[in-house]
Amino acid sequence: MKYWPPNEGGKGQYGEYKVTLQMEKISKNFVVRKLHITPNDGREGRVVTQFQYTAWPESECPPDTGSVIEMIGELTRAQMNSGNKVITVVCNNGAGRSGAFLCLHSQLERLKTEGEIDIFKYLKSARTKLIGLLSDPVQYVFVHEVILSYIDSFDLYANFKRV
Repeated sequence: MKYWPPNEGGKGQYGEYKVTLQMEKISKNFVVRKLHITPNDGREGRVVTQFQYTAWPESECPPDTGSVIEMIGELTRAQMNSGNKVITVVCNNGAGRSGAFLCLHSQLERLKTEGEIDIFKYLKSARTKLIGLLSDPVQYVFVHEVILSYIDSFDLYANFKRV
């Protein structure tokens, strides 16, 4: 269900909220939107940055690991600019594509800060809160492929060695 106006500068009413599409940046495989959302009850509105990955079929994996890494980079920059506020990730069932994305994002952040990853441990912990998170083996393999692609992108740097 689409909950934002179709055109930049457009306004719309979506349930109990007024939404203005302030900005829309369209890339090959994802879209970044800035939405101003104001509740009808008079409370102050807020700006939300939405990332929509458009090339991720429901029961498959994206054809390109690079574009997923690119979107995670854009999201990381946006999060840093917002003061590291909360990220909300959504897909149709809240577990498949969202689970893969959350796993990727968390493990890439862990790799950057701690120099290691543990996909299995992350999923074991995350599944206590959301049963079925990333249960598709194809997406589990995809998470590994994206992380390997990310690590491979640093092969030119002498201080980052693959183990």
